[in-house]
Amino acid sequence: MKLETVLATVELYSAFICVFAFLYRLFIKKARDRRNNILNISLVFISVLLASDFLIWFLSGMPGIAVYHLMNAVSMTFYTVDYVLILLLLHYVTSFCKERKFEFALLRICEILLLAETFLAVLSLKTGWLFMITPNHYLGRGPLFYVSQGIALLMFMTVIMAILGNAKILKGRLFYFCMLLTFPLIASLIQATGIVKLNLSVEDFGIIVSVMMMLTMQLDMERKHRERQQRMIENQMDMIRNQQKEIADLRVSAVLSQIQPHFIFNVLNIIYYLCETDPMKAQHAVDLFSDYLRTNIDSLQTNELVPFSQELKHVKNYISLEMLRFEDDLTVKYDIEAEEFYLPVLSVQPLVENAIKHGISKSDNPGIVTIRSTEDEENYYIYVVDNGVGFDPNEEKNDGRQHIGIENVRSRLDSRCDASLDIFTQMGVGTTSVITIPKKKREE
Repeated sequence: MKLETVLATVELYSAFICVFAFLYRLFIKKARDRRNNILNISLVFISVLLASDFLIWFLSGMPGIAVYHLMNAVSMTFYTVDYVLILLLLHYVTSFCKERKFEFALLRICEILLLAETFLAVLSLKTGWLFMITPNHYLGRGPLFYVSQGIALLMFMTVIMAILGNAKILKGRLFYFCMLLTFPLIASLIQATGIVKLNLSVEDFGIIVSVMMMLTMQLDMERKHRERQQRMIENQMDMIRNQQKEIADLRVSAVLSQIQPHFIFNVLNIIYYLCETDPMKAQHAVDLFSDYLRTNIDSLQTNELVPFSQELKHVKNYISLEMLRFEDDLTVKYDIEAEEFYLPVLSVQPLVENAIKHGISKSDNPGIVTIRSTEDEENYYIYVVDNGVGFDPNEEKNDGRQHIGIENVRSRLDSRCDASLDIFTQMGVGTTSVITIPKKKREE
């Protein structure tokens, strides 16, 4: 089998493969961004180029006027499509670059050269300037054939200038782009000098190899892009897992910060004392204490917001236990005007505990704690006010362990319902804690 026959068969199969690749990328993979569009169009023109070269070889030597006209039309197509692919190569290179006047000018120059080549190819149907069909129906070179080769070299020069002008931007892919030009340039020189005598275009094979390298490079970039996306997804999943762990740790810390050892010991001592002096009161104290512990522990197992009435019940439970110790030295007042809203569990009780532990217990005067809830058009408000000793805000910032419960409350309010916690204090006067819960969060 002659070499030409083998190459022609390869061209025909390659044309079908290019058509299949085009359809796959367009309709199945749906690769339709700028670079992929350039590659898709290139695959179409490559298939046309290969089919044209195959038809020229297949029709060569056949008799008949129809064969003559068909070879003329196919040859014109062949001489035009070749140069369209060079323009597409330039478009592909500039797709990696910033849009500047330089790249715009190169594209316009390349388009003008393509129009000139197309004009000559159309005229050659009558004049035979670029190509001619011999009486034996073989494709021959016209007197302006080398002008066509010069146009091709000038178009390749625009591609080279685009690469060199953006060498810094393309430095990671500079080797690939240099290789894109190497094969078609070598093939063009072989074609122009006539070193290889074939009825098939050597230049075509160079351009085809170049476009195949473009496709390979694009596929490699897409693979790396998918890998980067996969790593980003994995990193995001790790971040989500870490955030979930932090939230769980935060909830545990919030609960543990409320179940203070000193409070447990005080309650147990009171219950121990009441067992001898007032067994019925001791039994009631055990019920209160078990309910208090159960609410704290149950909060570890829920992420849901709870009604304010449920949180207020837990606060009253806690206060009842503290009243066992303070008796007449502690007065608690309730002014509840709004309760049809939700908030994170254990949001108010730590504020009441803070008022009693750090305000009332350190004061020589009888302590008063006021718990109040109100609302306006935009927000719900919860106030916890005490007449204790107050504190120095600067000292509070340096005492992380003592106020970990308050910081947990502030964090959970913010993350769960866009609420805020503000604390106002004055030494010797007392402290006011204010929770502000936006109504819009509940409505959404």
